[in-house]
Amino acid sequence: PSSSQRDDDCGNLCVWPTQHAAVAEAVQRAQAAPPGASSPEDEWRGQRPTLPAEGATQVRLEPGDVVLAHQKLPHSVGLNRSPHIRYQVYFRLSSREYKPAKAAERGLWDNWRVGAE
Repeated sequence: PSSSQRDDDCGNLCVWPTQHAAVAEAVQRAQAAPPGASSPEDEWRGQRPTLPAEGATQVRLEPGDVVLAHQKLPHSVGLNRSPHIRYQVYFRLSSREYKPAKAAERGLWDNWRVGAE
């Protein structure tokens, strides 16, 4: 981030650790659901996962810190009750073999060599 988030409620990045598999499964169910299964505005097609409210972790960061996270890790911006504006920059990484149109069909770690040398 470009601003300090030493405490909770400073517009922190909020994440739900261990929930990326549930999100990946929900994405696959949504892709398999027929287009008319829900309203056209519902991108999840009625399959949005329910995340536990108490399971969110506010990440405390300082300017210059970097967070690397799996693309399916549920994340959100937290409340900013501080007197400061929250500045943060996001970048998305992908492998050379990544094909956006096929992303929902693939496994969580397809094309990523986790732990490989």
